[in-house]
Amino acid sequence: MRRRNITSLVLGTALLAACSAAGPPLAGLEGGQWAVVRYYEQNAWERGATCPSPRMRVLGWRIVEQTPERTIVDVRYSWWDESRRDSGRLGGDDRFPWRVGGGFGVCEGFGERQFVLVPGGQGGSSVRQMTGEQRPR
Repeated sequence: MRRRNITSLVLGTALLAACSAAGPPLAGLEGGQWAVVRYYEQNAWERGATCPSPRMRVLGWRIVEQTPERTIVDVRYSWWDESRRDSGRLGGDDRFPWRVGGGFGVCEGFGERQFVLVPGGQGGSSVRQMTGEQRPR
């Protein structure tokens, strides 16, 4: 009996991992949300490069254009830069560096960018480009 429970747990975990490997969808594209977050975190900066390593949380999105070749999406997001979490934070509360709200610091806020997603790539979709401030390539 115990061995069967362990086997079921292992199989269930493997199945869950396989189903979620592509990540959460965005604009109907499998893995689109992870592709957007990954692209943003690898290429974006905020506030004139004073926040050079921002991370993001997708809050919402809207499809602007969709064709078989590409999907253009406006993405609303919150962002923070843990590398600069002490920069200008009011109140000095560093227990929750990822928290956005009350006591905005220099390196946290909200934004909106447009992303061009294309089918394929790792996880089901990939980002070809985004608007907004970006690191030089």
